[in-house]
Amino acid sequence: MTRKAQPANRRDQAPSGFSTALERLCESTNALSAALVDSIGETVDYSGVVDPYETRVAAAEWALIVESLKTASSFNWKWTTEFFFRGRRRTFVVVTL
Repeated sequence: MTRKAQPANRRDQAPSGFSTALERLCESTNALSAALVDSIGETVDYSGVVDPYETRVAAAEWALIVESLKTASSFNWKWTTEFFFRGRRRTFVVVTL
């Protein structure tokens, strides 16, 4: 299934009180996107140049991965609040609040 990419400046949900902070985060770190998700992986707000749909899906998937690490792993990740996943072309940073 493919989804047509939207222009980088087009939002598919109304901005929230977090929008400005997420925009500044992307600008100051050169991040392609940033998202704030709730405890079940639903996106509260996002920013960046990546398609909004792709950003929300990636954020939800990372929330599931972090939850899985914290609950199902034999290593105790319970108190870990930052995860850095480094790939060949991209780095993903997940910070839990």
